[in-house]
Amino acid sequence: MDNWADILIQEYKEGKKELKRLKERAIDDDDIKQINSMIKCMSYSIDWMATGDNREHIKGLIKKEYISTITFIA
Repeated sequence: MDNWADILIQEYKEGKKELKRLKERAIDDDDIKQINSMIKCMSYSIDWMATGDNREHIKGLIKKEYISTITFIA
């Protein structure tokens, strides 16, 4: 039996598929940008629910900031 998180993840995956279909039919660039943003948020939420972990942060640092700092120092 699936728990509530598994059910919610499945609903989010279905919603993400719908957004991808909507994106294919979108004409306006602003709509496409908005839909891309929504897809990104859905992907982040799915990952968060599946892993229970925020992969964007490393000990309080945002991963992008950490990588750019290392690149700058090197």
